[in-house]
Amino acid sequence: MNIAIVDDDVDFSSELQQYVKKFIERLYTRYEIDIINNNFFNNTLDKTYDIVFLDIDLKEINGINIGKKLLVSEANPIIIFVSSRDDLVFSSLSVRPFYFVRKSYLKQDLEEMFILLKTYLKETMQLFTFDFHGRKTNLFLKDIYFIESSGHDVTLYTKNGKYCYRSTMKNILDNLGTETIVQFQKSFSVNLDYISSKEYHNKFKGITNNRIVDEQIYTQSKAMLTHRNGTDKEDMCLIDSSTGKIVGRQSSSQSDFGIEYNDSLINAIAQNPPNTLISIHNHPTNNPPTGSDFVSNGRNKYKLGIVVTHDGKVFIYKAGKQPFTATSFGKTVDKYRGGEYNLSEYDAIIKTLEEYRQCYGIEWSERL
Repeated sequence: MNIAIVDDDVDFSSELQQYVKKFIERLYTRYEIDIINNNFFNNTLDKTYDIVFLDIDLKEINGINIGKKLLVSEANPIIIFVSSRDDLVFSSLSVRPFYFVRKSYLKQDLEEMFILLKTYLKETMQLFTFDFHGRKTNLFLKDIYFIESSGHDVTLYTKNGKYCYRSTMKNILDNLGTETIVQFQKSFSVNLDYISSKEYHNKFKGITNNRIVDEQIYTQSKAMLTHRNGTDKEDMCLIDSSTGKIVGRQSSSQSDFGIEYNDSLINAIAQNPPNTLISIHNHPTNNPPTGSDFVSNGRNKYKLGIVVTHDGKVFIYKAGKQPFTATSFGKTVDKYRGGEYNLSEYDAIIKTLEEYRQCYGIEWSERL
């Protein structure tokens, strides 16, 4: 838990820090409380904070302007204004602060605010505690992207890296005790809060030069992941690349790990000119685009292809000028999975994609 106190009054900052420390140590074992008394704008935005106590009437800058920047930042922290200017409470509402603490009623306002904050943190900043190589480790639930199990080992993929240790999926899910973690297939669990997060949403910005189209891609991708969670099935959607209008859809395919082209998709391909459609589909395997994806992209002359995986990755791809078969692509993947390479399926596909970029001119990238 990272907390910032932004105020040009050094003595007051230290006093507030003691109140905050007494409150936060009851909830979290690991936390940092930074005091920022100068260079307010840069120092506040240069580090990712979960909570920011922000004075409004600062010497260098209006605190509301800092709040507006924090509001649209990736961190999007909880903002609590602390000010001696009671008359600014209405101006501060533009930043949607969690609370407005009056310095003239500091203790009283903090007591009321801490009651609300405790409830809010327990609901939105849940901690998952586990034993990692003999050390008690805490992670925010919101920072766990997905969980993978293999035998008696589990791997947590998080915002700050991955943690692999001895446990089972059942134990993990029982300990988490939350509906935001949904099991995918038999060995994967995904945090649906992440799929709905600003961080995930940002991966879709700039895919095309049209904000409306980008938003449609995000909306349909999220719908597929929600619809197909816990299954091996795939959905597919075709949209117009200039308007974002949905022109074809398949959401009832019964094939495992594949798309059945229904009349809606077939008609959309036949009725729209080449290089005007964007295809979107999900990969329950969490793998990047495969040979069959590129073959379909080239055969149907899609302008662009989008693959969204159940672990939160987003890939864009496009066929090259030199054709190839899905079988040849698969054999190349097998080459990298065995023999001297011995790569995982995912890494073997990545290696094959790089080779085919050079040999066949395909285009692909992961959105970060």
